[in-house]
Amino acid sequence: MLLTAIVIVLREVLEAALLASLLSSVGKCFSVKVAGFGFAILLGLFGAFLYASNLPYISELFEYTGQELLNVFLQISIYVCLFIFVVFSGPYRPNINSKLLPFIMLIPIALAIIREGSEIYIYISGFSHGGQKMFPVLVGSVIGFGIGVSIGALLYFCLLACTLRVRFVVVKIMLTVIATGFLSQAVALLLQADYLDSYPALWDTSKYLSEESVLGQLLYSIMGYESTPAPQQVVVYVMAISMVILGVVVNDRFRR
Repeated sequence: MLLTAIVIVLREVLEAALLASLLSSVGKCFSVKVAGFGFAILLGLFGAFLYASNLPYISELFEYTGQELLNVFLQISIYVCLFIFVVFSGPYRPNINSKLLPFIMLIPIALAIIREGSEIYIYISGFSHGGQKMFPVLVGSVIGFGIGVSIGALLYFCLLACTLRVRFVVVKIMLTVIATGFLSQAVALLLQADYLDSYPALWDTSKYLSEESVLGQLLYSIMGYESTPAPQQVVVYVMAISMVILGVVVNDRFRR
């Protein structure tokens, strides 16, 4: 129970922690203050509480697919914001309205915390009447949370040690991978809710890396890893990365 709680909470915390670390490491370049990131985190925590508290009502919407559709909306919104940031931002001259950029940077952090925070709240609250099971769950949750935040902090300080140009390259690559993972997860939810037709998986790597393993779950949170991906997920994954690359190339040509 302890290890399970650590892995589950770490998986949920890691996505938001990485997003916050990556974006905050370049925040000063766009006059985004620490208070702005703090506000986004607080807003996300409040939104996560509202989401989890109203989950019974949300789940009944759209013929009992409300939770899946809301998560899909959150994940697509995160992808759109990160796409805009990766394509139009730069280390010296952002090719986007400077007033919009702070919002584009802070919105995905808040949305990620809403989604991941609500999952943690629901998971822990499920053991609120579990007697002795509650203690290891709480301890594991605290440990998982601490590990996730520590990884984010380590990444943040490592990025600050890099030159500005190298920092932006690393940030953009990692944000692209994370954003694409969110989009792949959104497709999986649409398949789960029967909004997309199901087809046989294109491959099966569960023998080599199971989704149930610690590494498999962490890779799922970071890049949307699936051991048995549906064709739609693979197509969307490739298209999402291609769109970012194409957007960066086209934008660079227009700026020259």
